[in-house]
Amino acid sequence: MTKIESDQKSGLLITGAIWAWLATNFDKLQGSFAKVISILPFVIIGFFFYRCYCMWRTIHIAAMYTRNLEELFMVPKDYGWERYLYNRRSKKEPVDPFVINTLWFWISLSAVNLILGILFLYFWRR
Repeated sequence: MTKIESDQKSGLLITGAIWAWLATNFDKLQGSFAKVISILPFVIIGFFFYRCYCMWRTIHIAAMYTRNLEELFMVPKDYGWERYLYNRRSKKEPVDPFVINTLWFWISLSAVNLILGILFLYFWRR
């Protein structure tokens, strides 16, 4: 989870640096380079989001393995951590706030970068 938070910071800083550079060099851009660089922040965020998704899937695979070990070692249902979490999820209890916040962060950052890229291309052509 720490790595996911670190990737959020990195994605925000990298895309912010690209947009800052574009804002200060707006008049110097030419040709297809401007098109590529305007979509680059959105693509970078896409890669970070995919990395976050893969890490989250890895956590779930480890949780499933741990749950199986808890059953194998006959840990009582109320005491196994992963079994507790699994039962909580299967009862349709609210999703972990970390997951919701992470998802909203990536969706918001992707949307902002996509909108900025489209606006940049629109104003750059004028």
